[in-house]
Amino acid sequence: MVFNAKTYLLALEPIFDYFLPLIKRYSQTIECQSRFLQAIEDFGVNNAYFAKIIGCVLGFMYYHHVLTKTCIRDFYSKPPNDPSAKEAVRPYVTNYRY
Repeated sequence: MVFNAKTYLLALEPIFDYFLPLIKRYSQTIECQSRFLQAIEDFGVNNAYFAKIIGCVLGFMYYHHVLTKTCIRDFYSKPPNDPSAKEAVRPYVTNYRY
């Protein structure tokens, strides 16, 4: 099996689905959502495959009402710890109509 960003995302989807109720429970406030986004970015700094799919992860979390558009936009507008994370999010923030 070739391991790339696409296969990585496919492997993560069932895990996100499984933990979605827990993630929703602990992401109810803007502060919790901000910490959640920071954790996503921090993980992406150390994981090249994950950094490439951050935009897809944000889309999944937004679609499932875990993250608000305001929180995602604020995350995108602040200086990133890792510029590649911001680049991965750019297409989602600039092209997605939410």
